[in-house]
Amino acid sequence: MKPETKLGQQLQSFNRWAGLTHLVQAIALAVILNTETTIPVITRFFGQTPDGVAPVTETLFEFPIALIGPIFLFISAIAHLFISSPIPFRSMPALVSYSHSCSSIVLQSTCGCNTKRLASGRTTHTARSLTSY
Repeated sequence: MKPETKLGQQLQSFNRWAGLTHLVQAIALAVILNTETTIPVITRFFGQTPDGVAPVTETLFEFPIALIGPIFLFISAIAHLFISSPIPFRSMPALVSYSHSCSSIVLQSTCGCNTKRLASGRTTHTARSLTSY
């Protein structure tokens, strides 16, 4: 989307440079860092054992620690480049609605927040007190 003001043009240019910088950093880190150090990604569940029902732990896979930084930088680069792109994402109501729904679900499930849409179209988030349960 073409910015209408000088500040908008500066922000769009800044986001493009930030996106390209993050992309270069992600590629450089992915090439430079040692991927041999890993952490296990495990799952725990109750299963039938010879001693009866007991917790069972299984390792799903080993994840290289060195990829955490490049993955974060790559996601950041995508976000910067999407924001600075000429695509008028404000005219995509489905995307905006989906984004709002996802953020509402995350807020409600992680911190017990209530999300309310006001008549003005704005959204408010209020936290529930832990003593109200």
